[in-house]
Amino acid sequence: GCINRSEFVQMCADELHEVPFDHLEMAMDNYTDAQAMFERRNTAKWQAWSKYVDMQTRWILPLTYFGWIVILFNIEFADGYAPLASCEGSTCPDVVATSMFKGLGDASMSGTGIAQAFIVPMVAIALGASWVLSQDCAKRRGLIFNPSAKKSKRSSLAGRPDSSK
Repeated sequence: GCINRSEFVQMCADELHEVPFDHLEMAMDNYTDAQAMFERRNTAKWQAWSKYVDMQTRWILPLTYFGWIVILFNIEFADGYAPLASCEGSTCPDVVATSMFKGLGDASMSGTGIAQAFIVPMVAIALGASWVLSQDCAKRRGLIFNPSAKKSKRSSLAGRPDSSK
């Protein structure tokens, strides 16, 4: 069954009676270091994820917000049950007799609205492509540190005698 605290301490004293004290201290230090290492690793992992989310949110959130604003401002939500403000008397078409709809009603977007809605993603794609191309060009010219190029240079020099001597 279950043991209580005093039984556990007595069992530890009986089992560890002949183990040198410095070994016990070393084991305790190893255990606390391992626990601290797990905490540091977990903290580093979640900090890396938070940095990644922050970096992605800097451009995804404003772009998405602006895109939805453009789309919503170009959608026309028509309700056929309210009379037009310019209508007077019998000259108006019979829009009041139309029944209300349930759920989402009819929505439409003009060709101009569709074009305006596609401008935001197209600009984002163009900016992203130009950034990738400029980074690639800068790496080829050596203006930006390229770790893969440095590794390949080291590996090509591996095994050669040092010519500086």
